[in-house]
Parts: sequence; C-alpha cells; structure tokens
Amino acid sequence: MMTIGHAKAVRRPRDVDQWRAGRLEYIGASEVAAILGLHKHEGPWTVAASKKGILPPWAGNDSMLRGTLHELANLEWFAQDNGLEVTQPKDTLIHPTVDRARCHLDGYVTDGGIVVEAKDSMGRMAREYRAAAEGQLSQLFAERSSVAGYWIQVQTQLAITGRDRGVLTARCDVSRIDVWIDRDDAWTTRILDAIQGFWARYVEGDDMPDPMAGDLRAVKRTYRGVEAGAVLALPDLRGAVEKLRALRAEMKALGTEKKALEARVLAAMGTAQRADIGEDIKPVKRIEIKEVTVPETVRKGYTRLSY
Repeated sequence: MMTIGHAKAVRRPRDVDQWRAGRLEYIGASEVAAILGLHKHEGPWTVAASKKGILPPWAGNDSMLRGTLHELANLEWFAQDNGLEVTQPKDTLIHPTVDRARCHLDGYVTDGGIVVEAKDSMGRMAREYRAAAEGQLSQLFAERSSVAGYWIQVQTQLAITGRDRGVLTARCDVSRIDVWIDRDDAWTTRILDAIQGFWARYVEGDDMPDPMAGDLRAVKRTYRGVEAGAVLALPDLRGAVEKLRALRAEMKALGTEKKALEARVLAAMGTAQRADIGEDIKPVKRIEIKEVTVPETVRKGYTRLSY
C-alpha cells in the first residue's frame, strides 16, 4: 500500500458491491459538498438517507461510466502536458483522527505530493473550469456549480492526506483545463468538523436533514427507469413538510405585523418628512417653499425657483 501524507490506508475492495457497501461506513470526499448543502444534484438528506439505507445505493449513470473509462487517458494527458509522473493509488485513504473522513485518489504525483482529481466533462462546462482556474469561486458557489463541488472534493482530499496542493484536471470535449488548488486551512477545518457533526447527528442519531432541491433530483435519479405504476417505499417527509408550512405561516404573520407597524408610523407622522423619536413620535411640520426670489445679478432670466 502507498503511504500518502498522514493518511492511513486500507486496501480498496475490487468487488463493486463490496465497495458500495463499504461506502456506507464513511463520508467520501465526493459527498462533502452535498452534506454542506453546496451540491447541485444532491443534498444532505440524500447522503443521510443512503447511509441509513432509506435510499438504495446509486449505481451511477452513463456520464460516470464515461469518466471512469477515460480516467487513465485523462491522467496520462495531464502528466504529459505538465512533465510529471502520475501514479494511481488503489487504496482507501483515512484521516488520522477523523475516521469517517475518507477518500480515493484518481492520481498522485509523488514528486511534490500533489493529489490529482480527473474529470471528464461536457464542453459546456469549460467556462466553469476556467472560472475556477482564475479564482472566481464565489461566482461558482453562487451558481451551485458542479465545479465548485469538485473544488470542495479536492480540499477534502487535501484535508485527509495532509498534502498542500492538488489539481482538478478536466477534459472538456477536445480541450483540457487544469485547476490548481492550494490547501485552504479554513476550509479543511470546516470540512472535517462538518463530517463529524453530520455523522453524529444524522447517521448515528435519529434526526434527518431538511430536504433541498438537490435531494429531489437525487431521488428522481435513483428511481429513474422504474416501471410506471410501481409502488416505491419513499421516506416519510411529513415532518419536513409541516415545518415548511409553519415557517410560511410565521413569515406571513410577520409580514402582516410589519404592515401594521408601518401604518402606525405613517399615521403618527402625517405628511412630515422628519420626526423626533422619543417616548412618542413627534412629527415636525414640513416647510414648503413656494418660491425664492433670485438677485438680479444671478437671475439670468429666472424669476423664481419652485420646490
């Protein structure tokens, strides 16, 4: 097994079913954006539901299969362009103190200790990768871009291994874009804290996160291809729905109260534009200027100024 930074390593199962079963015991680097509520296609509810067995393991899709098949070629392209030697670790890497934080690396550059995450994406995503390469992360987070999620994935890998630098290398149709990523200690601390808190509350505990829009996409994706008319045992979301209804009612009541307060203030102030605020609102009478006489020396044709 390969030693990478301060991470512990265990052999990754070759059997796909065993590997999927093993993933139920930890939070992988690719799931961290979801538990933070920053993933476009799934949310914290999906991750918790999959770990608890509420949702079946997702078998992947054609895009994921294409990425897996092209991974080696993408790594070789990256290595050739950058003059680097890239190896492919076969182990599951574990953080030395946060056992539930684990990852798998697509590639690793021993000379320099660089973790490599390879992606195979559509050409339309090139703009997002270029924005990440130029440091425009706030824009990508605002858009809930998949590339922002990949950036968090690399930060998680850096947190687990203790390495200082990583790279997100992406093939977008006929072009390739490298996003070099330095470890951000504030982010790695946030990530490790989130993993521990999430596991204790939502996996070992009885709570479930509130569903987000990404969770709906994940549920639809999980059951795509199910025959029409099939009955699915979906999770009970009544608690979340009732909470949402209560919040909406509270917001409506607050809006009504706000309008009533505005009406009281306007009634007290009348047409005044200024007021002295003490124990009571005391309006100050507005002074209306009807006209102003301008001296002859500066009049220049104006006889009055109306306000």
